[in-house]
Amino acid sequence: MCCGTGFIGYTVFIFFLLSERTHGIHYFENLALFNQNILYFLAFLLVTLSIGKKRLFTDGHGNSPVWVDRYVAPFVFFLLGVIFPAMFFILIIK
Repeated sequence: MCCGTGFIGYTVFIFFLLSERTHGIHYFENLALFNQNILYFLAFLLVTLSIGKKRLFTDGHGNSPVWVDRYVAPFVFFLLGVIFPAMFFILIIK
């Protein structure tokens, strides 16, 4: 659910920006650079959240609190869903 939401939402957002760009409205001067910065930020968040979940939120038995499994794990899948169209649009827009 979360992975698909990120994938579809980011794709619709970028297609909206591309359609507005063809009409002469430029929200971002360089969409490829915008996508590249988004990709770097999402990769940073994924690494930080995955390391932080293991080091900060697990006890000695390897168990994590319920709120981490309920809120952090779906957010990681959402980020993964956004990363794939970001990589695709970096290649397409350049």
